[in-house]
Amino acid sequence: MSGAPTAISTLAAVPSPLASSTAQASPAPGRVTLSGVLSVAIGDPPGGSGPARTAARLTEPNGTRWTLTFDDNVFRPAGNLLGWNLKRVNVEGVSTGQPNTIVVTSLTLAQ
Repeated sequence: MSGAPTAISTLAAVPSPLASSTAQASPAPGRVTLSGVLSVAIGDPPGGSGPARTAARLTEPNGTRWTLTFDDNVFRPAGNLLGWNLKRVNVEGVSTGQPNTIVVTSLTLAQ
């Protein structure tokens, strides 16, 4: 991938009732829209027991952190997710049922 990342799909999540968040509820239940800085980490599992794993987190301006998961059947970012590392993004997704964890349905660069 060359140059700046292009728009991906937007991501939504449902905030934990115990966490303060700037997340905004989306029209459908279980959906949230978030904005913040995306952090991507890639690493090998212990003992090289499998393929490299990628972890993605979004940190909102108020410090709330969200774990972002990607399901290829729902949404797949264009290009390499590492190209989005440390960028300000807008994300939409669906709650996984775990606190501050969502399945991304859309990811775009913030203006």
